[in-house]
Amino acid sequence: MLAAGLATVWDANIAKNYNPAHKDDPANLFYILDAGRYAAGRGDYFILEQHGQLVACAGWNAYDLDPSTALVLTRAWTHPRWRSQWVLARFILPLIWPAVQNYDKIWLTCNEHNAAIYRWFEYQHRTGRGAGAPTVYKNFKPIGRHCVYYTDQYVVEFGRDEHE
Repeated sequence: MLAAGLATVWDANIAKNYNPAHKDDPANLFYILDAGRYAAGRGDYFILEQHGQLVACAGWNAYDLDPSTALVLTRAWTHPRWRSQWVLARFILPLIWPAVQNYDKIWLTCNEHNAAIYRWFEYQHRTGRGAGAPTVYKNFKPIGRHCVYYTDQYVVEFGRDEHE
């Protein structure tokens, strides 16, 4: 189902990362899955479907280059029809949450193509207004750009002090 759902992704900005036709590229989700980034105990990858159709997918993994950090909602993709419904936070993040609680840092990252996501986190952090966002997102604080897996990423970090 995952391959069939993502085979429809042809947007030049993201096809390399998601379309199974690019599975030999180290940045591609299928390459990453085969390489074991989401292996048991190191991460997991979740697929949300409705009536056999891909709605969204995302995972979490321990960050190899900093073992105190868990990366959440990694390689996330949501079908355009579902993008305004917070399906990652409502359905996938609760599945991830129990596995990452023992990490010192919990990061959510996005690249330049998805910088609007980071700007949204900056806005909601600055104003306290999240336009109907799930509460958990209010605990993520923008911490700037970092090199994550050798790629420049915008990073928001979960603030435990406000959640506990």
